[in-house]
Amino acid sequence: MRPAALRPLRLAGRLAIAAILVLWPLHALQRFVVEPMLPAARAAMGLLDDRFTVTRATVIQDAGEDQLLMGVNLSGPLTVSGKTVYPFGWPLPPWGGFMPSGEWVSDGGRVAQGAYQVHYPLSAMLTSGALSLILILAWPATGAGEMIIRVLAASAFWMLFLPVDISSFALAVLWDTLHERLGEPGAANGWLVWRRFLVDGGGVGLGKFVAAIAIIVSGKLSRNGWVHAGGARAP
Repeated sequence: MRPAALRPLRLAGRLAIAAILVLWPLHALQRFVVEPMLPAARAAMGLLDDRFTVTRATVIQDAGEDQLLMGVNLSGPLTVSGKTVYPFGWPLPPWGGFMPSGEWVSDGGRVAQGAYQVHYPLSAMLTSGALSLILILAWPATGAGEMIIRVLAASAFWMLFLPVDISSFALAVLWDTLHERLGEPGAANGWLVWRRFLVDGGGVGLGKFVAAIAIIVSGKLSRNGWVHAGGARAP
């Protein structure tokens, strides 16, 4: 059956089956999906904004839910809205400075060791990728080879996207925290705008877009004879 001829009721059934096939294993294995990406997330933080350094990144369980816990520190003193805040563990100048908490200390000394803590639920992190896989598995393919190409293409995209997503989520939280602690809550924060876009429907749209591209490209490859039902390239 060609995809264009798929009836709504049949598609709904395929979507339900695909959701079961994706969501149950993903929920059980989400820790093992995310943990290998953490070194790349650390590197992505330095590329996106080198004013911050990831000191810790680990998956924990909080209130029965798996979450990514990131410890982040400033790479050096940072001036925000005319106020210079100093990193954890950093010596303050003799005339004083702003602590990471936003408190002004006037007698110098050293900032206590610590880090800003960012929590990112794994279920929220993997939602868009899961949606892509559900759509890919639900939409009919001409054979196993075409389906394999879809899954591999979408998986490759999400493996590259998620480390960047983790870092951008942390930056949104960090800048929002800094502005709030330094007396400017709600100040302009490009990373927070991007995060709200993803939460307000952009993430769902991205998941659909990645699935559509994977389906279209694999279909063209299949029609051009690059793959067949067995998954091998046609001679």
